[in-house]
Amino acid sequence: TFGRAAAAEEGDRGAAAALARGLRAAGVNVTSDALHTARRILAARAAGRPFVMAFAGYSTTAGRGNLFNQSYPLVAGQLLAGPFEEFLGTKLVVRNAALGGVPSFPYGWCLDSFLGSDADVVSWEFTLNEA
Repeated sequence: TFGRAAAAEEGDRGAAAALARGLRAAGVNVTSDALHTARRILAARAAGRPFVMAFAGYSTTAGRGNLFNQSYPLVAGQLLAGPFEEFLGTKLVVRNAALGGVPSFPYGWCLDSFLGSDADVVSWEFTLNEA
């Protein structure tokens, strides 16, 4: 089992290094955050589960003034779903749990309930009313 874990870790490092080389070749500055996200995508694919992006925030994130499916989290999901499946080999799930007019306290204490405990990426937008 240790051998498999070490091989998986080595494969993970190799995949992250290849991703970084490719992004740098395209002129993209590669941060440790981007590499961490890449590792989460690879882990989702290896586990056969979807990659989950969860969004929280105020009415800006909720998409007030638009239809729910026109909110930026859901538009991002619509744009990224195809490339995720075609190029990354995993399904993308996007959750928009934003609520207009609800401050970060006590909302922040209930993130598991709103966003789920399986989110790979969490976006938290409260700057419009709390900055």
